Amino acid sequence: MGKDGGMLASMYWPFFFGVGGVIGDGQQWFPWIHVDDVAGIMLHAINNTNVHGVLNAVAPETATNGHFTSALSTSMRRYAPFPVPKCLLSLTLGDQRADMMTSSPKILPSQTLASGYSFKYSSLQAACDDCVKWG
Repeated sequence: MGKDGGMLASMYWPFFFGVGGVIGDGQQWFPWIHVDDVAGIMLHAINNTNVHGVLNAVAPETATNGHFTSALSTSMRRYAPFPVPKCLLSLTLGDQRADMMTSSPKILPSQTLASGYSFKYSSLQAACDDCVKWG
């Protein structure tokens, strides 16, 4: 996630106008990462000879969609009262996309942390605060 696009670009205005909400039941895992950490992981991998294999570019704090919705609405100082039911997603986006948005794996950055990378934004709330701050 970042200030200038990514997933927040499509979510910002609904949340801004107070019509954002959890997707489905909100219990699905919601892997996230701040764009600064994506760049940081790439630089870390390039600059360190001890880095081998795959580094998962996800933040160490796991979150559900409900947790993410709460963090984003808190950062934006808005309510997020309207859940988006899976059937509405299926009608508007198709069954495959609806399934992707309402079920997801829990992904951990085990190898990334083991390689010595230190996350700038390991907290979801701090990442959301940075992405929506004014100025």
